[in-house]
Amino acid sequence: MDEWHQKIVAAPEHENPFRAPTAGFGDQEFPDDHPESIRHKHLSHETTAKSIGAIHIGAGIICCVLALGFAVGELPHTNFLILVVILPILLAFGLFYVAAAAYQLKPWSRTPSAILSVAVGAVTCIGIPITAYFLFVMFGKNGQFVYSDEYKEVVQKTSQTKLETPTIGWVILGCFLISVILLLKYVIAY
Repeated sequence: MDEWHQKIVAAPEHENPFRAPTAGFGDQEFPDDHPESIRHKHLSHETTAKSIGAIHIGAGIICCVLALGFAVGELPHTNFLILVVILPILLAFGLFYVAAAAYQLKPWSRTPSAILSVAVGAVTCIGIPITAYFLFVMFGKNGQFVYSDEYKEVVQKTSQTKLETPTIGWVILGCFLISVILLLKYVIAY
């Protein structure tokens, strides 16, 4: 090693012009009562609560697909039409409305979301643990705070803070959309 390289290697950290920067961009420490620290503490819970609304949107889309599939098929009489076409469409609109309210973290949306989650949990085996988790998210201590007006003020003060959606989330969404398209194709074919 020549003399110049030895000086660089032997130089103290603050004098080395080639070292990587050590300052973090999001490493600021805030007191516990600061809006930024409150938001960081509850951000994953907030995201999970909002994702319940996305699941309701998916259920509404499935209801619309099923209603469309039944509408293009031959139905024996009009009473059956009301049952298999109009009822799922009304249910879909209700799901869309509750989903929008759940995404906006409106407190009243917890009750219809819980009812819908319990209904799904009662029908499917895999739905039982998911329903239990959703009820925990909506009615647990953190859930009550996330749906409160105090937390809405925190969100307004820290609107720059976001939780990025991981790649696996987009992959799952893509798989869901593909399955809905295939379901629509299958329902229309019959």
